[in-house]
Amino acid sequence: MELNPEDMRPGGRRPAPDDLPLDRRADAHERRDETPGLPPALIAAVVLVVVVGAAIFILRHKAPVAPTEATVVAEASPAVSVAPRKAANGQRPSRVAEPTPELSPRAEAPTAAAEDSTVAPSVERLLAVARDAKAQLEVAEKALKEAEARARDERTARQKADADAAALKAKLAQSTRNLDESEKSLNKKLAEAAKRSQVLEADLATARDESTGLRASLAEASEAGARERQRADKADDKARRTAGEAQNILQSESDATKKIVAQIGEARKATQAEADKRAEAEKKAARLEGELAEVRRQLDAERQRVTPGELVPLASNVVAPVRTKTVTPHYPSTARDRGIKGRVQVRALVSETGEVLRAEVVTSPDESLGSAARDAVLRFRYNPALKQGVAVKTWVTETIQFD
Repeated sequence: MELNPEDMRPGGRRPAPDDLPLDRRADAHERRDETPGLPPALIAAVVLVVVVGAAIFILRHKAPVAPTEATVVAEASPAVSVAPRKAANGQRPSRVAEPTPELSPRAEAPTAAAEDSTVAPSVERLLAVARDAKAQLEVAEKALKEAEARARDERTARQKADADAAALKAKLAQSTRNLDESEKSLNKKLAEAAKRSQVLEADLATARDESTGLRASLAEASEAGARERQRADKADDKARRTAGEAQNILQSESDATKKIVAQIGEARKATQAEADKRAEAEKKAARLEGELAEVRRQLDAERQRVTPGELVPLASNVVAPVRTKTVTPHYPSTARDRGIKGRVQVRALVSETGEVLRAEVVTSPDESLGSAARDAVLRFRYNPALKQGVAVKTWVTETIQFD
C-alpha cells in the first residue's frame, strides 16, 4: 500500500492555490482549518490492527493438519502393516502392534519439521508486512509533520496578508477622508472668496456713487465760483466806474468788495476741500479696485488649478498624449472577402496612466471594420496628457487604415 504525502495533510485537503484572490484564499484556509486531521496515534493503531488481523488470518487458514497416530505408525515402521495384508489371504489377522515408545520420537520429529517449514514463511511474510507497515507509518508521520509545518507557514502568510490588507484598507479610508476634507476646505474657501468679492463689489459701487456725488458737488462749487468771479468782476467794474463817487459810497463798495473776496476765499476753500475729498475717494476706489482684482486673480487661480486625473480638452496649454504601444487590428474575413477597405476613425479616452478607458467609432466604411479598430485602440498605450505638469485625462482621435 503506497501513501501519498499530499493526502496526509490536515483535513485531507490540498492547500488553497496562491493564485486565488485574497478573500477566496482566506475562505479556503478557513474551511481547511475547520476540518480536523487524523492524529498519528490513530493511524498507527489502524495499521497495527490490520497487521495483526492479517497474521491471524494466515495462521488460521494455512496451518498444517496434525497427522494421526496410525499415519505416524505406518510411516515410522513398515513392519507393523504386514498383518493386515496377510489377513487378506485368508489367515487370521494378528493384532496390530502397539506403537512402542521408541517410535514416538521418530514420528514427532517429521511433524514438527513440517509445521516449522509451513509457519516460517508465514511469519517472515508477517514480519515483512509489519516492516512495510512501519515504513509506511514513518512516511505518513513525516508527511503529516511536513503538512503541519506547511499549514503553519500558510496560516502565518495568511495572517500577514490579512494584516497587509487591513493596513491598505485603513490607508485607503484615511486617504478618502483627507480628500473629502480637502474638497470641503476648498469649497469653503471658494464660498468665502465669492462672498468677499460680492462685498468688495458692493463697496466699490458705493465708492463710485460717492465719487459721483463729489463730482456733482465740485461742479456746483465751480459754477458758484464762476458766478462769484463774474459778480466780482462786475463789482470791480462798477467800483472803477464809481471811483469818483463819494467816500461813503467807495467805503460801502469797499466793504462789499471785501465781503465778496471773503466769499470767494470761502468758495475756493470749499472747492479745495471738495477736490481733496474727490482725490481721497479716487484713492479709495483705486485701492478697492486693486483688492477686487487680487480676489479675482485668486479665484481664477483656484479655477485653473488642475487635479490629477481631471478630464480636460486638448488646448494650447495641454501637452497631447504620445502613443507608446500600437496594436495591429484584425482584418475581419467577411470584410476582406467582400473587398471592403477604407479608414476608420476612433475617438479614445486616454487616462492619466496612459490606458484607453473608452473608445468610440466616429466614422467607418463597415461595422465589422469599426469593431476591429475599436478593439485594437482599446489596447493602445500612451504617455498621458499633461496640463501644468499634472497627468490628466483627455480625448484623442486615431485613424486606422484597412487595405
